[in-house]
Amino acid sequence: PWFRPVNVKLGPDGALYIADFYNAIIGHYEVPLGHPKRDKERGRIWRITYKGDHNDLIDLSKSSINELLASLDADNLIVRMAAADQISDRIGEPSIEYLKALIDDDEISASPKKYIQALWILYRLNALSNDILKESIVHSSPLVRLHTLRILREWKSNPEIFQPLIKNSLNDSDAHVKRAAVELLTDDAALSSVEALLTLLNTAPPTDTHLIYTSRLALRNLLRNNGMMKQVFAKEWSQENASLVAGVLVDVPSADAALFLHNYLSNYSIPKEKIQLTYQQIVRFIPPKQLESVILKAKAKKDDIDLNSLMFKGIKDGLAQRGGNVSTTLLQPWGVEIAEGLLKKYPAGHIPRSDEIASQQILAIQLAGDNKARSLEPLVKAFLDQKLITDVNVKISALRTSLMLASDNSAIDVAGKILMSDTTKLPLKKKVAAMLGEFPGAATNKVLTQVKNVPPDMEVVIATSLANSTDGKNILFNQVRSGAYLTRTLIDPRVEERILLNISAKQQQEYDALTANIEPIHVERQSLINERVKVFNDFKPTTAQLDSGQMIFGSNCGTCHRKLIDSGIGPQLHGVGKRGATALAEKILDPNRNISEAFRNYAIKLKNGNVLTGLYRREQGAVIIFGDLNGKEFSVARKDMAEMKASRFTIMPDHFGASLSQKEFNMLLAHLLTW
Repeated sequence: PWFRPVNVKLGPDGALYIADFYNAIIGHYEVPLGHPKRDKERGRIWRITYKGDHNDLIDLSKSSINELLASLDADNLIVRMAAADQISDRIGEPSIEYLKALIDDDEISASPKKYIQALWILYRLNALSNDILKESIVHSSPLVRLHTLRILREWKSNPEIFQPLIKNSLNDSDAHVKRAAVELLTDDAALSSVEALLTLLNTAPPTDTHLIYTSRLALRNLLRNNGMMKQVFAKEWSQENASLVAGVLVDVPSADAALFLHNYLSNYSIPKEKIQLTYQQIVRFIPPKQLESVILKAKAKKDDIDLNSLMFKGIKDGLAQRGGNVSTTLLQPWGVEIAEGLLKKYPAGHIPRSDEIASQQILAIQLAGDNKARSLEPLVKAFLDQKLITDVNVKISALRTSLMLASDNSAIDVAGKILMSDTTKLPLKKKVAAMLGEFPGAATNKVLTQVKNVPPDMEVVIATSLANSTDGKNILFNQVRSGAYLTRTLIDPRVEERILLNISAKQQQEYDALTANIEPIHVERQSLINERVKVFNDFKPTTAQLDSGQMIFGSNCGTCHRKLIDSGIGPQLHGVGKRGATALAEKILDPNRNISEAFRNYAIKLKNGNVLTGLYRREQGAVIIFGDLNGKEFSVARKDMAEMKASRFTIMPDHFGASLSQKEFNMLLAHLLTW
């Protein structure tokens, strides 16, 4: 069960050799590096042989040049490569005449394996000539033609001589040769290369996805040359070719690329799935003088409201990534117009429901709040009707926007009713409590402190929101002193981090006094892990209980984790069951014990005083992209950030010790161990 194959090689004797580091633990960050089951001293190498005829081993280090040349034709690649090394490194320059004779010999040239090795050895010895390569690039064997192109890519000598031959190879009957020729066109920044690629893309079989991908990549790379892009922008193209060029320009960061795309959109349409990204690229890179024209033209298109929303999102993202003091005056009325259109098309209670429709509802609600569209407040508040079945994230967005638009405490009262209702499910209550933390103040503090007798994980969410303000910190300390909240809540990593942010000296003293005699959280967690695993070891799951474990995984872990694919937020978990019950229990119940930098959470303090948290994903122009607990990405403009600080905890929730009963934990762990 500890078989851990990490590499496989064919040996010169024809046997397969498998490197096996033979360890109980295969994870890099999930289990502490000092875990006693990490065996750092031993491993195994397996030798798998064929029971039958075999080739005799030859000591190539003592072989003559003729013997080595003969070995260049061996069926075993390892032998051929070893013989080539001996010729190049041991024999050296004296071997050149033999190699050239081998290539010139009509009888020998019938062996592609030998011919190819001779070419590469001559390349290594710097003994290739233009004539040899010209003959090789039109050789009868596709393997020889392919390797000749590979050598040309490395050689980079006299490229102008070979470009016509390379372009001829675009019509080769062999798919691999054709693809190798495409890759070489990147080195020829000429309009003829662009035209050759477009011709190839127009005629490539739809089934040859590798050729299409390679051709588009080569075209993209050519157009990243500013001089080349200027020539392409200045030339008139057919609709078919213009479409192919436009299809790769979303990854070409230049003003001319943006102008090309802008002109293309003035004459032609693009697929719906590419609208947002295309407008984002145009707005990010187009010259300042044309920026207003792009926005006005997009705004003037009275297409379907869904298409308009995609254009708007692309332009908004492009402006953020562009950075600088770009006026958004043109966007405000347009944003309100789109919000109204979407809310009328997809109002509260809309049937049918889908993720796509929910996404559009959230966009509309957010636009109403961002643009202070009080005229849309009734349409937004309709989503808070408890009688309607509404997506949780849509309802949270509606509540957030209602708080932004409200001129009184009506929205905060709605939040209080949701939190106090016995019929509201806990996941929604937690999201409402967390969202209220974005609106620190007396009204928020009053609502949060009215919520009584909640489970520990809910208490942590409320405490984190209270800790967002100075008064809230004092209320939180009072709640602990009175016994309303557990003292241990104060040392929860998320609560502690928020408390210590902008804490006063007096509050620091009070915090230290309240937490002075609390046992460190890692000790308590280890005790919990030991207890849970001990009970689990006596658990014998039925098929029904394994199915229940799958459902528990889906509702608690499925947003960020998958079995065989990446979700974009958490790692995929294929093979996780091999880690064993104890290691998995540690990861579930104490996820902050050993954090990989790839999954570290960040606290982002904004200049307006708000604090966001998220997983760092990437940088795009003037914004930084983060991931949230829902598996969604969000962006923050650099100019709006006061501080970005690495947290001491991962984005993975650490409340499962409280939110999952022993029974639920058993079923979840049993399910994971089947992976």
